[in-house]
Amino acid sequence: MSNPHYIPPAVVENLTDRLDTRLAYDGSGNTEYVGYATAGTATSATAWAVKKLIYSAGALSSVLWANKAQFNCAWDDRASYTYGP
Repeated sequence: MSNPHYIPPAVVENLTDRLDTRLAYDGSGNTEYVGYATAGTATSATAWAVKKLIYSAGALSSVLWANKAQFNCAWDDRASYTYGP
């Protein structure tokens, strides 16, 4: 059975101009987390798609998604998720 909340990462990227976006930065000032949700969604609501940006030697090396880019994460809990491609 497919998950009705699953949206492929490529589709999420194409929808970003219609979604609220949140950013969180690491200690070096790099964007570490990016979250997307419909306008007005509380940061505590499990209605966010969250990605983590990984850097190597100061350059972006990986983009990983929490819960396979499903809109079922809470922005406030972004550090607690497992991230993958």
